[in-house]
Amino acid sequence: MKINSSWAVGGGLFLGLGTGFFFLKTHPLYFVGCLFLGLGLGLLVGSQGTNKNS
Repeated sequence: MKINSSWAVGGGLFLGLGTGFFFLKTHPLYFVGCLFLGLGLGLLVGSQGTNKNS
């Protein structure tokens, strides 16, 4: 199954954004941390979905 890496990165960012809004009132750096975590998750999923043989 081929995963479009740009969709995976964008989805990870939106996931981090949604999660970060819950922590925004607690501490603003948690919001930024959730964004980076979502970006990293999207990059990880995007890299796992690519085929190295082609």
